[in-house]
Amino acid sequence: KPDWLLVFKQSLIPRISLSPAYFAVALGILGTTITPYLFFWQTKEEVEEKKTIKENLQEAKSEDQILAPGFIFSQIITLFIMISTATVLFSNGIKDIDSAAAAAKALEPFAGPYAQILFAVGLIGAGLLAVPILASSTAYVFAETFGWRDSLSDKISKAKGFYAIITLSILIGVVMAFLEVNPIRALFYSQILAGMLGPFLLVLIILLCNKKEVMGKYVNGWFDNLFGWLAVVIMTLGS
Repeated sequence: KPDWLLVFKQSLIPRISLSPAYFAVALGILGTTITPYLFFWQTKEEVEEKKTIKENLQEAKSEDQILAPGFIFSQIITLFIMISTATVLFSNGIKDIDSAAAAAKALEPFAGPYAQILFAVGLIGAGLLAVPILASSTAYVFAETFGWRDSLSDKISKAKGFYAIITLSILIGVVMAFLEVNPIRALFYSQILAGMLGPFLLVLIILLCNKKEVMGKYVNGWFDNLFGWLAVVIMTLGS
């Protein structure tokens, strides 16, 4: 039962705190929204589908209608996560969650005895979704850099470097878990780093999308350029 009037008011007119912590969190939110790995994952998966030029052009025309609802829905989910966390945890004095176990334990008094199980199932589900995508995105970046074959359709024998990076990425994650690296803090700082790297990649993408030699008649319109450069400016200022 959040105070919806207060939520609405502070969503439109947020209280800005001129502190490093405030801007670190803000940059982390930008980093996890316009996240660099998605630039690689999204484009490489389009290539992986091996469509004809005609099919790609038809899909390009309807790309906004396909992707926009997903982006909007993901931001609505993000907003409700923030509202729920503020209402359930922060307003009850729980401010230092440094592990998944601590988060589950904090939820139990408010969400009942099954909160821990529900949280664990959600976390496992998120992990099964995220780990392959993140590991593959890292492998795509390395493969593009060194000119290796980089298709998930390839057999391991044909793309050894690509699959080696996927394996190494997962193993590093496992080692970090055994070394008891704080996962919440690692996630937080990784998203700040993503927020810092984002503008560089966005600039390259916007410039590429405005090159007629590459895009032909499908170059960016004024709407894409306006909000693209606006994102660059905001993320750069945040950094």
